[in-house]
Amino acid sequence: MVGRYGASWPPRQGPRSRCPETGPTPLCRCAGSVQGAFQSAATVPERRLTMTTRIVLGWDGSTASRAALRWATGRVAGGVNRLVIVHAVPADDRAPALSAAAVSVTASITADAAVPGVDLDVEVHRGGPVAVLLGAVDADCILVVGHDVVPSARGSRPSIAARLVDAAPCTVVAVPADAPSGHGVVVGVDVRSGSAAALHFAGHEARRAGTALRAVTVWSRPGGRFDAGARREVLQTLEEHVEEALRDLPDLDIHRELVEGPVARRLADAADGAALLVVGAGTRRRRTGPVVEQVLRASRTAVAVVR
Repeated sequence: MVGRYGASWPPRQGPRSRCPETGPTPLCRCAGSVQGAFQSAATVPERRLTMTTRIVLGWDGSTASRAALRWATGRVAGGVNRLVIVHAVPADDRAPALSAAAVSVTASITADAAVPGVDLDVEVHRGGPVAVLLGAVDADCILVVGHDVVPSARGSRPSIAARLVDAAPCTVVAVPADAPSGHGVVVGVDVRSGSAAALHFAGHEARRAGTALRAVTVWSRPGGRFDAGARREVLQTLEEHVEEALRDLPDLDIHRELVEGPVARRLADAADGAALLVVGAGTRRRRTGPVVEQVLRASRTAVAVVR
């Protein structure tokens, strides 16, 4: 039996992979099920092989990608049962063969990803990491990547995580290398747009984790002066957006907060100690704005940028 994302192999003890080279573009895919050890893809129920919701993890063996793997396996074990690990091999003569890279990746992730009930696929593609990961996802995926938080510098190139957030058709979760385990979910709400997608994603993540949701709006005083009426109006708008987006989660514990200051810094501060910070990516008619990139740089918490 051949699954959607890879070739099957006979069951045996411990990890094993078959890595056929296919098509004009070199591609190697290894599929399996992680239940303490990799098992035959033939043992995976057809229901799981045809699920449309997948978590795709970008893997490069770094500390940040290992942190992303821990986040992803926890998320998969808590609901979605499918995890696809994607590794990019440079397209040059010095790069390892795809089959060798697949064996190396499989060996690296086996111990960390040994979560009962999680189906795991490994894909190895030749090319740059951004292009490879964009080719591996669609709008129904959640793309998870490690993110090395570095200070902003004039003229510096955006990080791989920021470039993926900007270009991916799906929600992207960027996990810092030193991300704490944390507790609770925080969502940034833009009262102008409503942030409906971000609120909906954050609400369901909070329900899945059994935690409260904090909906935070960052507000600037009109003219720099305190205006009680304006503040009440913003709070009322925040309340309306929360009620509309989360009407399907009537029992969820939700805290609404209004804070002042620089948007990215205040959202990062609000998420300190949380398990996840959720922000909206904006519309597809424009690229992700600078606030999202600033949030990625400022946050020590995993950040989900929702489409």
